[in-house]
Amino acid sequence: MLQVAEVLPGARRAVRRAVSLECAVISDWWDEPVPHLVTNLTPHGLWIETPFPLEIGDEMIVSFTPPRWRRDREIVTCGAVRRVDLRRREAGGGMGIEFLDLGEGERSELTATLRGLPPPLPKKLSRRRPRREHVWVEMLLTWEEDLGDRVNRFEVSDTIGVFRDEALRFEPLGELLTGGVLAA
Repeated sequence: MLQVAEVLPGARRAVRRAVSLECAVISDWWDEPVPHLVTNLTPHGLWIETPFPLEIGDEMIVSFTPPRWRRDREIVTCGAVRRVDLRRREAGGGMGIEFLDLGEGERSELTATLRGLPPPLPKKLSRRRPRREHVWVEMLLTWEEDLGDRVNRFEVSDTIGVFRDEALRFEPLGELLTGGVLAA
């Protein structure tokens, strides 16, 4: 049967890291490279603060020097606008850029460079609701917990299969947020 399931918000490929660096953007909309402020950076993309974001899907060339890199070395890559936030116009607005052709070597170097930098602090307490999706389950089991003053009720899907211990592989879902940089 089809059942509605909640998907937790904030699932990402990589942890965003708080930075403050300049980035030059070359686009079809501008005659010359335009400097912008980058406030979030991951190995997969960056967030540019701008009151005039481009349209979703627009492609560009971005050029920047990541933190802790030599000043004479920079990343130049193609990117595409994947997210535009106009609600934050009072804070400057912005756009999320995904790297399209960043090489694996540069991506792994960028990952190592960003390790240990803190994630950005939230602007305000997020009250986003979980996204809802339809999933197929064979049967729902209902479990109730009576606490006297209230009753907690949980619905879980039935077991689909039995796994042997060696068939399971445990992996972290993300990086450790509070880990520091290893001493050389």
